[in-house]
This record gives sequence, C-alpha cells and structure tokens, in this order.
Amino acid sequence: MPLKTNKRLIDLQAFFRLRGNSMLRIALLLAAVSAITALLPHKLAFRYEYALNKPWTHKDLIAPFDFEVKKGEMQLEAERNKALLRWKPFYKLDPQAEQAVEAQLRSDFEASLNAETLAQLQAFLKFFYAQGVVDVWPAEATDGAWILGEKGTSDKRALALSSCLHIDSLQKIWALRLQSDRVPEDLQPRLLAFSSSLKPNLWYDKEVTEQLRNELLAGVQLATGKVQQGELIVNKGSLVYEDTYRKINSLEQQIGAGNYDGWQRWWSLLGQALLVAMIMGLLVAYLHFFRPQLFDDLSSLSVVLLNLVLVVALFTLATSKAIPSVYLIPFCVLPILTRALFDGWLAMMVTLVATLLTSFYAGYASEYMVLQLAAGMASIFTLISIKRRSQFYLSSGIIFLVYALGYTGYTLVNKGDFRELIPLYYGYFGVNAVLTLIASPLLFGYEKLFGFVSDVSLMELSDTNSPLLRQLSYEAPGTFQHTLQVANLAEAAIFEVGGNALLVRVGALYHDIGKLNNPIYFIENQHASVNPHDDLPFEESAQLIIGHVTDGVALAKKHRLPEIIVDFIRTHHGDQRVEYFYQSQLRQNPDDSIDEARYRYPGPKPFSKETAVLMMADSVEAASRSLKNPTAQSIADLVEGIINKQVANEQFINADITLRDIARIKKLFRKMLGSIYHVRIEYPGQQVR
Repeated sequence: MPLKTNKRLIDLQAFFRLRGNSMLRIALLLAAVSAITALLPHKLAFRYEYALNKPWTHKDLIAPFDFEVKKGEMQLEAERNKALLRWKPFYKLDPQAEQAVEAQLRSDFEASLNAETLAQLQAFLKFFYAQGVVDVWPAEATDGAWILGEKGTSDKRALALSSCLHIDSLQKIWALRLQSDRVPEDLQPRLLAFSSSLKPNLWYDKEVTEQLRNELLAGVQLATGKVQQGELIVNKGSLVYEDTYRKINSLEQQIGAGNYDGWQRWWSLLGQALLVAMIMGLLVAYLHFFRPQLFDDLSSLSVVLLNLVLVVALFTLATSKAIPSVYLIPFCVLPILTRALFDGWLAMMVTLVATLLTSFYAGYASEYMVLQLAAGMASIFTLISIKRRSQFYLSSGIIFLVYALGYTGYTLVNKGDFRELIPLYYGYFGVNAVLTLIASPLLFGYEKLFGFVSDVSLMELSDTNSPLLRQLSYEAPGTFQHTLQVANLAEAAIFEVGGNALLVRVGALYHDIGKLNNPIYFIENQHASVNPHDDLPFEESAQLIIGHVTDGVALAKKHRLPEIIVDFIRTHHGDQRVEYFYQSQLRQNPDDSIDEARYRYPGPKPFSKETAVLMMADSVEAASRSLKNPTAQSIADLVEGIINKQVANEQFINADITLRDIARIKKLFRKMLGSIYHVRIEYPGQQVR
C-alpha cells in the first residue's frame, strides 16, 4: 500500500513538473478574465436611437421589467418651484437682546448724556428692535418668515421679513443718527464705538429651514406613472410623442443604472463574461501562434494581462463619473509601454483588445472606438524605432493631434455643424496627451520590477562613452576594438537571420568586460614580445582565460547591467575547452592524467538566437586576427572550421537557430571578414594584382 501511495505522489509531482507552467498560464488568464469581468460596468445596454417627434425605427419595444415613468426636467423644475412657494425661513427670537443693549447704553452714558438725549437714543433702538433685527438674510429672496416658538415648528408665528433690519444696517443707521442729533462732540467717538455692542434679536435657524425645504422638495413626485413588465411601449414606425419619449427615456435610465432584478442581472453578467473571454481568447491565440516565446514566459504574459486589467479599471472609474470624461484616461500609455517592452505588432493587438473590451460600455461606442484605435496606432508608429526617451514627447503631441482631428471629423460627419463641437473636449485631449508622458517613468519601473530591458535602455547601454565601456577602451584597448568588430558582425548576422539586432549589439559590447581584471593576459592587449603566459603552468593560464567569464558576470552585476546582457557574458564561450592550453598540456605531459574540467568554460551554452550568434561572431573575429596572410580561401576555411566545430560540440542545441541560419551566417561572415582584411576574390582567368 505505501508503495502505491508513493507512486501516485511521484506521478503527481511529475505531472506538475511537466504541466506546471501551462497550469499557471491558465490560472493567469482566468484571473485576468475574472478581474476584467468584475471591473466592467454591470449593466444592460440600451442600443436604441430615438428622438422626440421622430418615428421609432426599431422593432416593437416591450417593457422588460416594471419601471416608473420619470417626469421631464422642465416639469420637475416647475413643480419644485411651486412647492418652494410655501417655503419660509425660520428665526429664533431673543427677547433679552434689546434689554441687554438698553442696559449697556444706560450704564455707559447715563452720567454723560442729558436725560432727553438718552431717552431719544433708547426710543430709536426700541423702534428697530420692535420691527426685528436679523443676523443674516436667507440665501433665497422671500418676503415672509417664521418665528419659532418654544415647541418648535408646530409653534410658530409669522414674521414680515421686509420690515426687519439687518444688524449691519442698524449699526450704520446708528452712526448716521449720531451725526444728526445734538450730541456733544467729545462723546461722539464713544457713542460711535457703542455700535459694536448692538446685537440682533432674530437669529436665523439654518437647520430647521433646510429641513422644511427638503420636506417640500421630497413631496414632489419624480414619476408620473408606472409601466408594467410586458407592456407595449411603442410600435415600430410610430411617432415618439412626449409621453412615449418619457417612457423610453425612463427605461434607458433604469437599464443604465442597473436597476433591474432577478435572472436578467445574472444573464447580463454571464454575457459580459462570455464577451470578455472571447476577446481575451483572441489575444491568447495571437500569443500562442505568433509569439510563443512570450506566451511561455510567465513574467511577460503577466505584464500584458496586468496592463489590460489596469486600463479596464481606469475606464470603469471614468464611466462611474469619478473622472469627468473617458478621454481623460491616458489610454495610449498601454500601446506605448507594450511597444517599448515587446514590439509594435503586439502593441497593436493589445490596443485592439483593450478597445474592444471597453467600447461596448462607452455611451458613444463608434466614436470612442475610432478615436482610441487611431490614437493608439499613431502612438505605436511614432515609436517604431525607440532611440531616446525624448521621443515620448513627440508621441504625446501626435496623440493630441489625432484625438483632436478625429473628434472634429467625427462630429462634422454626424452633426454637419462646427457649432456642435465642444471646446472642453480639446482640453480633455490635451490633458490626456500630457498624462501619456507617464509612460516614461512607468517604463523605468517595469524594467526594474519585472527585469525587462526596453530598446530605450539598450540604446543607452550601447553608448561607448558609458563608464564601463570607456574604462574598457582605456585599460584594454585591444579587447575594446575586438568587441566593436564582434558587435558589427553579430548585428549584421541577426539582421540576416532575424532577431533583436540592438540586443545582440549591446551584448557584444559587454561580453568581454571580464578581461578588465587581467587585460595583459589576453593576446589582443599584449604589445611587447613578452607573453606573461610563458612563465605560467598551462592549467593556471587556462584558469586566467576562463576567469574572464566569471569576472565579467561579477563586474556586470556590480554595475547593475540587466540580466539579459549578463547572459551574453555567461554564454559567449558556452562550455567549450580552452583548446590552446589544453593541447599544450597534452603535448608536454602525454602520460599525465589531466582534469579536463579545469580547461573548460563553466557555461551555460547559448540559449537564444542572439547569444548563439554572438558566440560565432566572437570566435571567428578572434581567430581571424591570427591569419598571417588572409585570403578568401583561408578566411572561408577558418569560418567553416570554427563554426562547424561549435555545431559538432553541440553548443547551439539550446538555441532556436537552424542549420540554414548557420549557413547564412557563415556566408555573411566570410564576406564581411574579406572586406575587413581587404581580400580580393580571384575569378577564373583573372590574376590578382
């Protein structure tokens, strides 16, 4: 029994080892479909076009569920205004305010003013307080108001607000009265300052007032009636009159708000999931058939799917009115990032998929689709060859231009009038274009987070004035010249057989940086007749030569070179032997036991077309320097011999390169090396001069 259990466990482990990546890809795709389905607006689509007093051109419209018929905005506004005619503000009476002011006046001026003048001032204040002095006027003009009693709104009495005085006005009138009365001049400043002691006796009660207003507005009915499920709303060909128009409009609002129940909600959600799965299936099919390497790379697949989910999330945010317009979303960041990280064809496919996923839920689907596809493709075209980050600014300008032209053209085609253009939209397009510039820092973040290397970063690394390459040119000039020649050969070869030419060029420039640790031990850097290897055992010499690979990897990591560039350093010799010192050891010590591993590079073997091409270019270029009198035949023999030996040693079995590709590369190398060494081809019957 235990044996059977162990066998099942082993079988299960083997299954996950073989199918693990496939299962993870399926899980990623299901997660993306689920996330997009959950993020997209959950509502039925109202796909009918209609207008007031125009014929209904669609099939008979039957109510799919019960709904209320909403009143028109004009009717609602009129009813609300009528209801507010019964609205009046509320004030609280403070009977102590007048007494407090009179007491203060007597206390301050009884000893200074004669009795007649003091009585006149008291009568003056008493008159206005009897009419009412308010602290604030209500926001809306009204003639009447209420004075709250002790029992609240149920205990109120009317107030003629037009006869009341604002406290600021009372203070100004007080100052004018002092100028007209016979008040001693020495007392006028004190009496004028007394105006700050004047207080209102009617205090505005905002809370109770707003409560009354809301109650009056709440009493206005929003609907004029109800339509039952299955009821005929309008026949095909019938004119859409006012009452029918309100019914159709009410149905559209209910559907747009998702106010429907039961099975319709679930069927709608199922349909949404099917649409998302179908559209995402197109992307999966494209990746599987045309970009299998990217499809197999879980990191790359995750980034593509994550970007789509983020775009859908932003779209949903915009349609929920959290963002004023969907055109404020920097949609073109998606194609720009995809182009920079992968390629233009994938960027176009992702743009199409993102547009299809979101356009179904845009209220102006055809306009939205035209503008987003046009802007997305334009952004890709401006970045066909990314050489510097400043190109993002050009792309941003082109995006704005395409949006503006597309919107203008689409509006004129459908409306036929310049007055129908909305200037605010051009502002949205401008903000959109500026926000698109976020693609540059995002690209940097993606490179650091996911280990990608964009063409922009490769262009920066290919600059021979970078610190590491400049150090190589100073301290190991022979090696530096060798790397330049290898870069030219490898780049031309990749152009011939297909691949990333910029990547292989950068890999070639850095593949020998490990020689910086001991440059004099490599023949291209030796200028004197003395060779330091003459005084070393063959095994030690081999270890010094082999060490430039591990030293190069360490130096690359120290300078934070991308891992994809470090791969060129690791693989440019594969697991080949250092043949010269190995054979020398055999000849000198034929009877000794030799540890072959001490003369072999650590590997790994090249595992891509680019790293395989670099190995061939590096070996051929280095060997060609040893030719005493290079001829077309000697160069051809050298190229054939070196590359055939690498093939025989199975150095390219892990790389996606064919024998036909290798044959084309050998032919190209013969031609280029012949040009480098100025070899003329001698044709039959022609003598070389």
